[in-house]
Amino acid sequence: MQVSFGATVDEITNAHLRLYLETEAARRDRRLASIAAAGLTGAAVWYLLSGMLAALSIPIALAVAGVVYRLFQREYDRVVRNKTRKLVVEQMGGEDPVPMSVAVSPDGLVVEQLGATMRFEWDRILKMVDRPAGVEFVAARPKALMVVRSRAFPSVSDRAAFVRLAREYLGANPSMAGDMA
Repeated sequence: MQVSFGATVDEITNAHLRLYLETEAARRDRRLASIAAAGLTGAAVWYLLSGMLAALSIPIALAVAGVVYRLFQREYDRVVRNKTRKLVVEQMGGEDPVPMSVAVSPDGLVVEQLGATMRFEWDRILKMVDRPAGVEFVAARPKALMVVRSRAFPSVSDRAAFVRLAREYLGANPSMAGDMA
């Protein structure tokens, strides 16, 4: 069974971000950037207050650093999202929807996008999640997230048949026992 749809730049960006934000590198980078921003701001506040309010300069500097830590994380997330979106637009050659085709077969999941075909055997699919916005497949080796948008299906019954068929093939994979949500 095969479906086709146009993936928007924002949908592709969201998929890339979700994969990236699950990595240890992303968590480490976010934490280190936030600590650096908080530390520099706290040090600056301490320096400015140490002459006037010497006894209160350290607690105030620590409080300001804590607030900056939280605020900077939000800003960091926004910057990473914007940079990722710019990268996706550059890679896709513009902001037009990208034609995608996803097929479920006994051999695996076949994804076609921008003239490239990727095949993911069922034993490489870590999980499948049926959400209102679409059906998500998470694959390993290489790590990938494929989202088949709900609008790709001509009808609710076609969507249900697609999900049922994918679950059937995944159910035949012994490593998937209990992993389908």
